[in-house]
Amino acid sequence: MSSTARRGARLLVALLLAAATLMTPGTAHAASTITVAPTTLAPGDTFTIDFTATPRRSGTNYAQRFYTEFGNPLGGLHDFTSVESCTGNLGGACTEDGFGPLVPLGTLVGGTTYTGSLTLRVDDTVPSGSTFVVRYQLISTSVGGDATQDGPTVTVLRTDADIAVGLSTTGSLLGGRIGVTASATNNGPGAAADVVLTTELPAGTTSVASLPAGCLHTTADDRVTCTIPAVAGGATATRSFTAQQGLLSVGLALPVTTTRTASSTTDPNAANDSASRNCTVITGLIILC
Repeated sequence: MSSTARRGARLLVALLLAAATLMTPGTAHAASTITVAPTTLAPGDTFTIDFTATPRRSGTNYAQRFYTEFGNPLGGLHDFTSVESCTGNLGGACTEDGFGPLVPLGTLVGGTTYTGSLTLRVDDTVPSGSTFVVRYQLISTSVGGDATQDGPTVTVLRTDADIAVGLSTTGSLLGGRIGVTASATNNGPGAAADVVLTTELPAGTTSVASLPAGCLHTTADDRVTCTIPAVAGGATATRSFTAQQGLLSVGLALPVTTTRTASSTTDPNAANDSASRNCTVITGLIILC
């Protein structure tokens, strides 16, 4: 190979190395790392991003910036979240810009590890079942920025359960009894747990028969309390029993009311938590409902 060719080859190698250096992201910094908790939450809830960053070079106006994936139907991370708080080597107030939430870190020393956190609140309007990726990047106006990295995927999922209470009653042609069926229908979206239905019986109820498991009759206040361990979304659970009435007067009204008095899953709608029925005494033994 001639000297001219060798010089040309060396020049080509130098140009390729220079181009590779310019195109390699993150040459100014070591990679940031983050953890996100929780990664499953309901609309209106908060999640916290804890981050560490070790810049390779000292610089000014450092910041940790957060994004979500391009094309997410929710928009940018700043479109559906708001900043609650942030901590760390703050170089100013936490903010949001046209790219995403930003934690300013000010002047950082190369080779030193810095930590911080950012807490964001997801808007109440985010649809249940939505997901987004938390992306992040360490940037500096004086020494450039890292490549954007992908963190965990966060799922927004409503876990509350709207329990609609139902009640049906049947009278007896003989015997002075009222048949009661109380129901809990879970309108979702989440599963319901430990649902308590409390049925207020007419005053003067003398006994209750055919009580299902999980139901208790207290005679002091003419009340039946039923605990239902679980009701899946879209399902209905029922509890039925018979209430024996004492001495009855013709025309006497016998009201029955069932109310959801507790559940370990949040119920967002109190308007359908109770149902009532009225029965009437026709003769001393006949009751119509």
